[in-house]
Amino acid sequence: MISEPKRRPEEVFTPRGEFNPRMYTPRTSLESDFRTKLRQSSHLVLYGESGCGKSWLYRSFFSQNAVMFKIVNLADASRNGKITPEILRAVNPAPGGQLTGYDTKKSAGGGLPGVATAVLEQTNKYIVPADDPLRAAISLFRAQAGAGAAFLVFDNLERIFEKPALMEELADIITLADDDAFLQHKVRFLIVGVPSGVREYFARTPSHRTVSNRLLELQEVSRMSQQEAEALVVRGFEGELEYKIEAVDRFDIIRHIEWATDRIPQAMQEYCLQLAFVGEATRTVTKVMLEQADDVWLKSSLSSAYTVVEGQLNERDTRVQRRNQVLYVLGRMDGEEFKAAQVEAKVRTLFYPNEPSATIGGVPNALSELALTGGAGAVLRKTPKGDAYMFLDPQYRMCIRVMLKLGANNAVEKIASSKI
Repeated sequence: MISEPKRRPEEVFTPRGEFNPRMYTPRTSLESDFRTKLRQSSHLVLYGESGCGKSWLYRSFFSQNAVMFKIVNLADASRNGKITPEILRAVNPAPGGQLTGYDTKKSAGGGLPGVATAVLEQTNKYIVPADDPLRAAISLFRAQAGAGAAFLVFDNLERIFEKPALMEELADIITLADDDAFLQHKVRFLIVGVPSGVREYFARTPSHRTVSNRLLELQEVSRMSQQEAEALVVRGFEGELEYKIEAVDRFDIIRHIEWATDRIPQAMQEYCLQLAFVGEATRTVTKVMLEQADDVWLKSSLSSAYTVVEGQLNERDTRVQRRNQVLYVLGRMDGEEFKAAQVEAKVRTLFYPNEPSATIGGVPNALSELALTGGAGAVLRKTPKGDAYMFLDPQYRMCIRVMLKLGANNAVEKIASSKI
């Protein structure tokens, strides 16, 4: 009997490129919220930081719930200066994206149950008016979807969020979708991207305040829960690759992957891919492989973040490495936001455990320096309220976690740049 060839790491862990449905991990809370709001008539907004699984969520959810969808890439709209042509290209992806007409077929049958009847097909030809491509695209999409639910997905909203002309066009499209001529097609929109507060954006725009009433924000897509993250690791290594995870260190291995990647789905896929390459010869995962996976992952996925964090480190000969200590502590904090007092308390616990009365100065200044605006080296930004800080990008937290270590005398040390 010939056994089937084992799957290769790159066929299982796919952080970029083709969607691998076998590796989708259910996001119970997000899917429940999606399911409830799908039943309402508003257009939907799905937002969250890059890499948190927004695309995986809506692709899987729509596929599992028999919702037809077409993706309008707003990155292309940003490049080409218009959204409407991208809608037409998404619905009719023929070369050139032009649509002059389309056919629809309708079957007609009848008779009593169990009695065979002839089935007639009626073909209707529709001509697209040259001056109304948006209406043409919506009509064609409805014809393609039949009687089922249909969504146009406007992905990569962040690419036009700071471009008033394109946001104006998007607002017009949303407004027109409530016109009787559009409502009959029952095509809804899903707007996907990084920034939150899309409804507030339109509410602040005098000519489009009513747009915000047509939008309903879904629950924010953020990091996976610990249970979801563990399920992804186990499914990938044991279920798909048929690797053996070293039993004695199983808990530590899985927790390290979750901790290093901050449970961000794309980062977990990237890290697990590198770890799978390391263990491919023996088809096992052991604890000693984690350090090699850390190094390779830094080099392949976090090199730009490494450069930024490295630029923020104090010089080696600085007597008190306060900013280094603050960076190290930030990497070990789980919350999305952190105040100076919380960081200072953590610095005291980690670096001065036997000196309860030690003066810990410089933490507010260090945080402020790490969030300096206008510089490419900033790793933090202030929260909207201005009383706390958060990472500019989740990659900085991940990078800090794998590049900074504690050396002799609790000095903060980095993985050598020669490894990057």
